[in-house]
Amino acid sequence: MSRARILDDLDDLCDLLNPRALIVPHPVTDREKLAGLAQAMQSNGWTESPIVAFDEIALCGAHRLAAAHEADILIPVIQLTRHADTLWGEGALADIEEAIADCDDAGTITATITSILRRRDDRLSEVLGLDAY
Repeated sequence: MSRARILDDLDDLCDLLNPRALIVPHPVTDREKLAGLAQAMQSNGWTESPIVAFDEIALCGAHRLAAAHEADILIPVIQLTRHADTLWGEGALADIEEAIADCDDAGTITATITSILRRRDDRLSEVLGLDAY
């Protein structure tokens, strides 16, 4: 299935949120990338893949979130607590919750969840930007 088709199918699962509502486990590292994204978002709104989050922790998208904040726009977010099993198969949420039960920092939680989701469906994870870990 094409990237565009996958993203179209995800529209109904997204909540629109203020980018400040999410915690990003790593800082913005490329100021040029941030500036380009912010400028594009000010002109065109959000045209990127949705952000995937577990509660308030964004699993990816530090630059996209910072750019959306600068552009003062809402962002589409897929909440794993509601949609993990729908997107990554039955038992995905239970696998995630069991794996992160003893995790105590956002970076470890992000890496653990991303690893689980990539094992379950690497293509979907890639389209959503979860392939960076």
